Amino acid sequence: MITGKTVQLQCDGGAYAASRDMRVEKELSRLSLDSMLATVLVNAPGVAAIGFVLVLGGAWCGNLSIGDVAVASGAQCVGAVAAFFAYRRRQRLLASERSLLPLLVGLQALIAVCWGGSFLAYWRNGIPGNNLAVGMVLFIEMWAVVFSRSSHMEVFLTGIFVPALMCLLLFALSDGRIAHLLACIIPLWSIYMLSMGRAANRWLRELLSLRFANEDLAVALAGARDEAVEQKRELERANKAKSAFLANMSHELRTPLNAILGFSEIIAQRLFDRDPARNASYAQDIHDSGTHLLSLINDLLDISKIEAGRMEIDPCPLDAAEAMNEVERLIRGRVEAKRQTLTVSAAENVPPLYADGRAFKQIALNLLSNAVKYTPEGGHIDVTCGAAPGGGFLFSVMDDGPGIPRNMLDKVFQPFSQIDNRYGRQEGGTGLGLALVRGLAELHGGNAWVESEYGKGCRACVYLPLIQPQADARRNL
Repeated sequence: MITGKTVQLQCDGGAYAASRDMRVEKELSRLSLDSMLATVLVNAPGVAAIGFVLVLGGAWCGNLSIGDVAVASGAQCVGAVAAFFAYRRRQRLLASERSLLPLLVGLQALIAVCWGGSFLAYWRNGIPGNNLAVGMVLFIEMWAVVFSRSSHMEVFLTGIFVPALMCLLLFALSDGRIAHLLACIIPLWSIYMLSMGRAANRWLRELLSLRFANEDLAVALAGARDEAVEQKRELERANKAKSAFLANMSHELRTPLNAILGFSEIIAQRLFDRDPARNASYAQDIHDSGTHLLSLINDLLDISKIEAGRMEIDPCPLDAAEAMNEVERLIRGRVEAKRQTLTVSAAENVPPLYADGRAFKQIALNLLSNAVKYTPEGGHIDVTCGAAPGGGFLFSVMDDGPGIPRNMLDKVFQPFSQIDNRYGRQEGGTGLGLALVRGLAELHGGNAWVESEYGKGCRACVYLPLIQPQADARRNL
């Protein structure tokens, strides 16, 4: 079965039986309407040509007159006009949602009655040559119906049996052995035409069903190909991100390690034993480098736990203002080093926060660190926390840095991703900060996002719900 479609192919004795697909029905209707062109172009001229042959046959063909030819051809013209209008409006008819089968059956009934009228106009009772000619024309007309109207069995049966029944009555009620013989042949010929029409209809439906199944398969394959191409691009982007991450991490790890090794070697060689102040400065540098290195490792471990679904938090009542004061003390030194202005404001109606204390501080510290990193010297950073519209806790950090292009706003939350701008290149970093922010926010049932316009600063926001978990206080992703 082809998903999302109604085409269903079932194996039955080596043949395929197709269910009625709307596309198949539309295509069959289109074939029936297209065949009306042959009715317009062939029927009336063909009947007229047959009539002139019968006129030339003289007494052997029943002494037909030009008037008889005109009546027979006129009957065909009536059907041809109806077929012409149906053919001209075929596009509009096919575009409609309603079924065209009643229209096609009615049109074919009119054409069949016109054929019956033509046979009546040419028929001469008791004239063998005339009777044989009319019978042959009937059989040829029924054969033509097999090829032109077998797309719909209802239309086909109308085209076969209406003229056959009219001629059967005509032949049976007439005199002469030829007429009676033809009356006996009509049922047999009709049965043969019926078997041919059913076979043609079944073959046509199977062919169309296979055609649409192949089209569906082609669409599915094209979609799979596009998906594979997109996955390949994703893998290429991931590979580039991995390479960039390894390059950044090698720099981020080497810098503190080199400082640790260099200063510890100086202390070990006792080059400045007589200068305790310098040794103490080197020891402090070693401590700072080790702290930085530990922070990098902790970030890597945290993002790995979040992606693996193993990160756990322990929500509890938390004083947001007090937590923000602690984060401000940690970041104040970097702010002053770049001569930036940091403003922290909490609304009077700050709702009580229920969150993991360490996770909340990590969120605030990462956002502030990013703001300090990307804000130029002398810039301004504004931190606000308060009630979110509709309930909840909203924490935001706004800076007047270079901003982020709109098409990159989601990328900044991907692990190891960095926005390539001049401040980012100056400051470096691993690209884990915002990924940790979103991951920790989602662990609380919240969310994190960035609002920015390139060249006009950036506003990073975190939303945390206020609802205390109903069951265990410990939660994991």
